[in-house]
Amino acid sequence: MNWTEIRIEVASGEADRAAAIANMVVPYGLYLEDYSDLEESARQIAHIDLIDEALVAKDRSRAILHIYISPEDNPHEATAFLAERLSAEGIAHQLEETTVAESDWADNWKQYFKPLEIGRRLAVCPSWETYENADGRCVLTIDPGAAFGTGTHDTTRLCLTVLDRVCQPGDTLLDVGCGSGILALSALRLGCERACGVDIDALAVKVARENAALNGLSDRVEFLCGDLVEAVCGQY
Repeated sequence: MNWTEIRIEVASGEADRAAAIANMVVPYGLYLEDYSDLEESARQIAHIDLIDEALVAKDRSRAILHIYISPEDNPHEATAFLAERLSAEGIAHQLEETTVAESDWADNWKQYFKPLEIGRRLAVCPSWETYENADGRCVLTIDPGAAFGTGTHDTTRLCLTVLDRVCQPGDTLLDVGCGSGILALSALRLGCERACGVDIDALAVKVARENAALNGLSDRVEFLCGDLVEAVCGQY
């Protein structure tokens, strides 16, 4: 299936307002290119000072929003609405449409997900990358698919940092809202005896089980589909 990509270019200072308007059209997701705070973000999120030259060369004064519309959601109508609302708010913009094959954009994000070292002991590596484990870290291989949880988002990374500090042999862990299963599986890599993960999204549970198998941990973890802890028994 071919989707329509709507590309909106605005001044960096208008990126948040433009994104709020764009979310009125596509509440299920967009992504934003904004390099205005590249160096600071690289230090805070990736903990690096060395940045790819192609990124350093990006225009810091402009931001680009990318929105993807399925054919049944009237892409041309969405484009017209965005142009009208951005103009009404006084946001100077450039807007264009292109056609994107689903197989292209479904996998393009993978180029930005690289092996990530977290805390003192853990490394998270996407299944399509190779990680040189020079420091003898506990390595978790992950393929998030359509589920949340790569370790790159602050919420996940901070939880992983805590797990790296507190997980001990014999511990059991309950991961409520498990997404890709990254927290439960990392806990097992870090020494916990058993883990249970639960998610309201059946697709997330499927992905989590696949990641458990990918890491040889299926016998020590259970992933359940349910709302909060309604499907969960036991003590953690």
